[in-house]
Amino acid sequence: MDVFYLILLYIAVILTSYCIGSLNWGYIISKYIYHIDIFKVGSGNAGGTNVGRACGKKAAYAVILLDVLKTVAAVWGWFFIVQATQIKDFIFIDINPDYPISTLYYLAGLGVALGHTYPFLTHFRGGKCVACYGGFCLCTNWMLAVIGVIAFLGIYFWKKRVSLSSVLAVILVLLISLTFGILNIYFDTSWAFYFNSSFKMDPSLIHTAFIFVFTAAVIYLHKANIKRLKRHEEPETHFVHKGEKPVADYEEKK
Repeated sequence: MDVFYLILLYIAVILTSYCIGSLNWGYIISKYIYHIDIFKVGSGNAGGTNVGRACGKKAAYAVILLDVLKTVAAVWGWFFIVQATQIKDFIFIDINPDYPISTLYYLAGLGVALGHTYPFLTHFRGGKCVACYGGFCLCTNWMLAVIGVIAFLGIYFWKKRVSLSSVLAVILVLLISLTFGILNIYFDTSWAFYFNSSFKMDPSLIHTAFIFVFTAAVIYLHKANIKRLKRHEEPETHFVHKGEKPVADYEEKK
């Protein structure tokens, strides 16, 4: 497959993954199960944290899990398509034919993150990409996902602020990914594809480049939170309990 068709394939991957990412689970669960407009509660964000402010822990965990799974579905879904249709046999790059294939999977994850953050189904109002970041790491290098979760939970139990936990955890994951890339270390994800044990994600710095993009996106989307953290004005994260009213609004754009 020449470069033109390769670019068309990449565009198809991004568009289909964007559509998957646009499934705004925060809005769907809060609206149709709890009858709450998530855009009018707390930060007005449709991510798992704000759903927790409005609907409680169970709803928050469900949203986070579903947002992770939609990223997994896009990345692994395109893997299945590539294997079933023999697309790999038609893609050829002189240096290394595996690079465009790995990039294809990574673009799927990035497309989901774009759809999650700016979903067309809810007028481009979505979440802040943290769950998609986790799903991407889970698909491509499970050890990064483990490190990220441990860092997130440790910081959260210490400071009780999801925003701080998210930003610091993604930065740590980026640094670890960079170290893995330089040392050419990766962790086999073939356990997910029991019918094809030869599957491995590209362990090179290409993966770290995508991790960098994810990290930059998470930090950018938390810029208001970071400003409040610097001013010591970021409130502790509180999920409502059954019978409680949603957490009062606060200005997200400061």
